[in-house]
Amino acid sequence: MANKFDPILGKLRQSDVISVLPTQEPTIDDLFGVESEGSCTLDEVAGNGIMNLSSTISGIYYVVYKDGTELTGGFGNNGTIEIDCSAGITADSHTFVVKMRVGKYESTGTSSFLVDVLPNAPLIDSVNGDTSTPGSGSDDTPDVVISGVEDGDLVTVYDGTTEVGSDTATTTSITITTDALSEDEHILTAKITRNSLDSAASDSFAYTYEVGGVVDVLDQEETTADGGIATGGDCAFTARFTPTQSGFIQKVEFLLKSSTGDSTVATAELWSMSGSSMGSKIATIQQRSLSSIPSGNTWYTFTTAGTDATITASTEYCLVLSTTAPAGYIHTLAHDVGSGEHYATAIPIVSWGDHGQRICFKQYYST
Repeated sequence: MANKFDPILGKLRQSDVISVLPTQEPTIDDLFGVESEGSCTLDEVAGNGIMNLSSTISGIYYVVYKDGTELTGGFGNNGTIEIDCSAGITADSHTFVVKMRVGKYESTGTSSFLVDVLPNAPLIDSVNGDTSTPGSGSDDTPDVVISGVEDGDLVTVYDGTTEVGSDTATTTSITITTDALSEDEHILTAKITRNSLDSAASDSFAYTYEVGGVVDVLDQEETTADGGIATGGDCAFTARFTPTQSGFIQKVEFLLKSSTGDSTVATAELWSMSGSSMGSKIATIQQRSLSSIPSGNTWYTFTTAGTDATITASTEYCLVLSTTAPAGYIHTLAHDVGSGEHYATAIPIVSWGDHGQRICFKQYYST
């Protein structure tokens, strides 16, 4: 049909313009591996930045618009084509539309295809200075160093599902000091919020807050002594130590094993020192049955009920683990720097003496 000129309008009537565009719009099947109104991460876009566009027509050019701006395009093939749409994608909510283009004409376009591109999960580099999990320390508000962030990101640290700190990044890493943590192990993770979109959680980092601090596996000389700690076939392990802080012993852990599995009662005590000899007992930390002690190595905890086990910084003390069992029934793991780990048989209390072995224990104290 010939186009008709309208002398009043001074141009061709639009209804008479011969259409050069097909009426069949294409279909966006998926983008970045997700369907419309789905989500993916920036890393997933980098790994698969493809749009699968079906119902295309050979010879027709299909233009991809992202958030109203032309991004890329490709020619149809009477089937499904792949168009790489990864260029310039940021962590944000994006709207994609595809239009057919012939010459200067473009179709109305497909229905909007929505996808949320999430920021990548951050990394916890260290907690309280520890660069590998698990970590521990006496700081109940440890510093958490987090990388993989961008300027303007809101970074949040979680203890399980509880938020324990947040701040806004100004560079590619950030240090966040947590809220006060309880004395226990805490599983810390971090998340990013960017353009109102939350990342997945980082890999977890376990941190144990220990009240007042911990002296872990002290290499102290194991000795025996008389003085009424135990008599007959009973035995005891003793270890001298000098605290760096004043306070009180909260608990003591001894690494123990049983050679028989028979019932054993053990008592942990805090003693003073008088020169190179034992002075007097300051406090009984705890007495407990070890009847269930396995043949393998096990940390057994002896806990104080109050603050009787008081200690003063730079003063030497002695921890005593005494048992009611004959020698050989209970063992404590010792560490010989020269030959490696071995077990020290419990020794009957007879007199002072240096037996050349080192008892393994942990002491926790509150200030």
